[in-house]
Amino acid sequence: YPPLVDAKIDFVKWYYSMSFGDIFIMLALFSAILFVLFKDLKIKIASILVMYIIVYFSFNMELDLFGFFILLGLFSVALFVFVKNLYIKIICIALLYIGIYVAYESGNMQGSEWFGIDADFVNLPEEEQNKVLKDISSKNERKNSTWIFTLTSLVPTLIHVYLFTGLFMLFGALKSRSKTGLLSIGFFILIPLMLVKFIPVKKDGNYLSEYGKEAYYAEGTGFFNTNVSILRNLELVPKATYKDYADIYIDDSEYKRQYLEYYKDSLNKEWPLPIGDLDSNKVPDTRTDTILSVVKQIQENPYKTPSLGQTYSLPDIQKGSLKDNWWSIVFFSEMGIVLMRFIAFAYLYHYLNWFSKTEVIRWHKVPKVRFVGVISLWLVACGLYAYDYAVGLSFLFFLSFTHVLLEFPLNVTSIIGIGKETRAIIKNGFTKKE
Repeated sequence: YPPLVDAKIDFVKWYYSMSFGDIFIMLALFSAILFVLFKDLKIKIASILVMYIIVYFSFNMELDLFGFFILLGLFSVALFVFVKNLYIKIICIALLYIGIYVAYESGNMQGSEWFGIDADFVNLPEEEQNKVLKDISSKNERKNSTWIFTLTSLVPTLIHVYLFTGLFMLFGALKSRSKTGLLSIGFFILIPLMLVKFIPVKKDGNYLSEYGKEAYYAEGTGFFNTNVSILRNLELVPKATYKDYADIYIDDSEYKRQYLEYYKDSLNKEWPLPIGDLDSNKVPDTRTDTILSVVKQIQENPYKTPSLGQTYSLPDIQKGSLKDNWWSIVFFSEMGIVLMRFIAFAYLYHYLNWFSKTEVIRWHKVPKVRFVGVISLWLVACGLYAYDYAVGLSFLFFLSFTHVLLEFPLNVTSIIGIGKETRAIIKNGFTKKE
């Protein structure tokens, strides 16, 4: 019985409950920590690569998609270190990716297995089917936890623009021993609390232009989805119950009566109950019928796919589209308005804070080549916005997400700096020694 085996099992379950993108966000964050702690470039690269390999091969000896990416990273680093010419580096790495892709596509690792469901599921004995369904149910319960959502999906959005901005400001105030800087931190915390908790919300009579609403939605690719994700995953809107499901989807009065009788003790519980909480297959919305509908619907509407073990916000089980079901909640409900206040403050302050830091960032001393590149990207973005708002927003989101990842080392530096300056203040007082 190896030491810490239970902790390892729990970690593996948590690790595999995360999506592919979630894993890479977390690895990027830990990579930034290693990047800051080590000074030598080769040690930086080697330590980050070792971390990726340990994380992967410690918990999975099969070479799946993530395994291929680990190997790609390994060989790419080798090429990057040992090949001196930049253009040859790029060509070699590109050929490596193409070769792995062709080999991967011609292999057996494709098809329905990638949805987490064995292609021969329907041919399995009932006992094994129930085991598979229960495993998927447990995975989805962890996957949709508030903590995982907060640590992954919110990192590129609100955590970046609010928490990391606050840490950067706090580090600067402590480093310079600025009392006004610390005062600004106080207001930075106080104002959102006032916007969320103390200023009354007026739901009726607010003016929102049609352009503003449609631009925020941006044909389904806009920031609207961030509001929906926060409202949904932080459970700021009601959860769907068994009674809600019956009212929305069951039209036949006799079947509805049977359904309500069957679930009479669960009508106010969240729909659906985890697999294993029900012992009967009499009601057709459980077990095999549900898992087959997952396969069928997974590409049709990812927001309303009935994943086993996953509960749903009430708007998500409505018959309308994502836009129809969430539109009034995002723009006109009390919770939607409160959330929008916080998002608006966090992003506006984030932008203004960086514009006020020109002496720190030295924007006025940017090399000419970089300046031309920035202006060119800005003109491209303007052109894409003029062509199609959704395309322009997607392009800017790509640049935004890239800068979030590249800023992780700065965030880590701020956290380490706050610790160092706090210790110095405790030891020597607030006045900084020359």
